[in-house]
Amino acid sequence: MAELHSKEFEITAEELYDSLQNKESLLLFDLRLQDTYKDGHISGSVHAVCDTRTKETLMPKIPKNVKIVLIDDDGVMAEETTVMMRSFGLDANYLKGGMKNWTKELIRGSPPPQQ
Repeated sequence: MAELHSKEFEITAEELYDSLQNKESLLLFDLRLQDTYKDGHISGSVHAVCDTRTKETLMPKIPKNVKIVLIDDDGVMAEETTVMMRSFGLDANYLKGGMKNWTKELIRGSPPPQQ
């Protein structure tokens, strides 16, 4: 499974911003704590919890042909979850550096996270 820890599944903040601007079909799952998500998140993302129940009940229902982007604080948990979701055959990716990069990286006029 080590070969799945490749950086090829990471998406930079600029790439994600461009995808959102181009209205590409994406599922954005924010893995941060509910309160942190409520304090500000990327527009269009939904709060998600990745636990055993989710793996058993929700993961099989996610379309395999839709690009998924996982978001967390710093990219670490999202990268691990991406590898797990890919093992289920999903097109999972993660935001490189997490929300820290979204809010700090200069993205051609990117708005701050949505409230």
